[in-house]
Amino acid sequence: VDPCRVNVAGTVSLRAQQTNIVIESKTKENVFVKLHIQVTYQVLPGAIDVAFFYLSNPIVQIEAYVRSNIRAIIPSFNLDELYLERRSIAAKIKVSVDDRMDEFGYDVMDVLISNIEPDSGVRKIMDDVLASRRLQVAEADSVAAECIIRIKRAEAN
Repeated sequence: VDPCRVNVAGTVSLRAQQTNIVIESKTKENVFVKLHIQVTYQVLPGAIDVAFFYLSNPIVQIEAYVRSNIRAIIPSFNLDELYLERRSIAAKIKVSVDDRMDEFGYDVMDVLISNIEPDSGVRKIMDDVLASRRLQVAEADSVAAECIIRIKRAEAN
């Protein structure tokens, strides 16, 4: 054995890294949504050996924990609540996944739900409802304008 010769088993980056995850889940109203999630993580500086030897692919483990949390949390929200509570949901997921990944030498720095995408049929229905509301407002404004015009004509005579 040559003491000057060193075998390197591998390398571990201490840089912050990000993984993007798309997860489909069902809301309380039985609406399917796709959640676009970004997870920022890094190796804990004091646990490099643990991070290297415990997990060969940490991204797979992080994604599994995120998917598990999403499937447990999302069904308790309706679609509107989901949009309103996206930050608090992301915070809950961060705490949960970070607790689990600490034992493998990883720190989950941030979890962000960047997009919530309802099923295309639901999106079309939502667009139709908004268009209908806009038409109702436009019709009410048109009737009010016509009424004002008639009053002004009557006052002019």
